[in-house]
Amino acid sequence: MTKTKFAVLISSIFVLSACGGGGDDTPTPATANLSLSIGDAPVDGADKVVVTIDSIILKRDGDSDVVLPVQDASGNPVTLDLLDYQGGNTYLAIDSAAIPAGTYTDVRLGIEDEDTSKSYVETGDGTFELKVPSDELKLGGFTASAGGQLAFTLDFNLRKAMTYNPGPQRYILKPRGVSLVDSTILGQIGGEVDAALAESCNTGTDNVNYGFVYLYSGHSLTNLGDDFDDGAAGAPADASIPVASMAVTLSDDADPSTTDPYRYQFGLIPAGDYTLAFSCDGINDEPETYEGLTIPNPAGLSYELSLAEGQGLEQDIAPVTGG
Repeated sequence: MTKTKFAVLISSIFVLSACGGGGDDTPTPATANLSLSIGDAPVDGADKVVVTIDSIILKRDGDSDVVLPVQDASGNPVTLDLLDYQGGNTYLAIDSAAIPAGTYTDVRLGIEDEDTSKSYVETGDGTFELKVPSDELKLGGFTASAGGQLAFTLDFNLRKAMTYNPGPQRYILKPRGVSLVDSTILGQIGGEVDAALAESCNTGTDNVNYGFVYLYSGHSLTNLGDDFDDGAAGAPADASIPVASMAVTLSDDADPSTTDPYRYQFGLIPAGDYTLAFSCDGINDEPETYEGLTIPNPAGLSYELSLAEGQGLEQDIAPVTGG
C-alpha cells in the first residue's frame, strides 16, 4: 500500500471565566465556565479524518478529576469528520460547563478508537484505523483563578502528531506537536499561489503535488528545515522546525479570470513574527525524520511576516522576477 501523507490542525478553544461567592454568609465555591470548540486546517492526501469523542477529562492537582461528557443532540458521543471544520470553522463540543476554580495538571480528550466505524482515516488506498494510545490524548494543563477569565486554544499539528504504522496498517495519533495558546491573540495567514508555480510542482509523483507551504516562528532564520522531530538523526543544530506546514490546494470555486485557484490557509495562528516559505519538495517530507529538503524551492520564495492579534494576513506566493 502507498503511504498517504497528510497534515491536519485541530484547534480546541477553551473559554474559562471564574466567579467568586454570593452575597450571603454561605460560602459559594469558586467556579469557572468552560467552553470547548474543535476545528482543523486543510488536509492533503485524505478524504476523511474521523474521530469519535466521548469526553473531556480535566485532571486536578490533589483533587478528583472533572469529567465533561461530549454528546450530540441524541446524547451519543460526537463523531466528527475534521475536514468539515477548516479555515477557522469550529465545532462547539462543550458549552459553558461549570468547573471548580484551581489548577488543572492535564486536559485529556477521550476518543473512541476500538473500531474503524468510530475513528478512522479514509484515503484513496482505503479506510484505516485511527488509533490513540490509551484511548485519550494528554494535552497539558491550565489554571482557572476565581474571578478571572481565560481563553486557550489547544493546537494540534497532525502532520507531526499523526504517523502511519504499516504493520498493522493504521494511523497512530499522538499528543506531540500540541501547544496551548491564548485564543484571543489568534489570527490567520493565507493567500494565493501563482498557478504556473503550483502546476510546475506536479511532475508525476504518486500524489497530486501543487507545492507545500511551511511556516516558521521568527525572522532572520538561516536554515529552514523540513518537518522533523526535535533531536531527529541528521538534523543540523541550526535547522528551524516548522510550526505548521500544509499542501497548496486547488479551489473548485475560484474564478480563474480574477484570481489564482491555488491557495493555502493557516488558521488559528498566535500573534508574532513568522517566516513563510514555499517548496515543491514537500511531497517527500516525512513528519518524524529529517530529509534535508530544499526550502524554499524555487529559491527566493520566503517571506518575513508579522501577525497581529486576531489579524487575517494575506501573503500571495509568486515566482521572483527581475534582476
